[in-house]
Amino acid sequence: MAAGGNELTSADLGPISSPRLLLRTPNSDRADLPAGPNYTCVGKELARFLIAAGVILVGIDGPSIESAADGGLAVHRLLLGAGVVIVEELDLRGVAPGFYQLACLPLRIPGADGAPARAVLTS
Repeated sequence: MAAGGNELTSADLGPISSPRLLLRTPNSDRADLPAGPNYTCVGKELARFLIAAGVILVGIDGPSIESAADGGLAVHRLLLGAGVVIVEELDLRGVAPGFYQLACLPLRIPGADGAPARAVLTS
């Protein structure tokens, strides 16, 4: 994780080898993850890096892809504006680094811009 706080940067990642990326962060090691600003998230610099790398889906094990302390939706807007799908609140406890198949089955909610989903990871 970045030395400067809870925002991940491109320096925190190795080479991107897939257009779909799941981020297992220190959030996975916390059983009582708060909805406040103390969770690991994606910073704007990393969002731009992921877009440039051709990532089309990014998932994270925190309550949001971006910091609650940021006050805006800059990371959401960057990623969604580039067509990147965001999956939040993944339970990645016990998931080792590697390549997996991900199936996300969202609820159909008319007029919504997001939905709860059942996410299933298989090897």
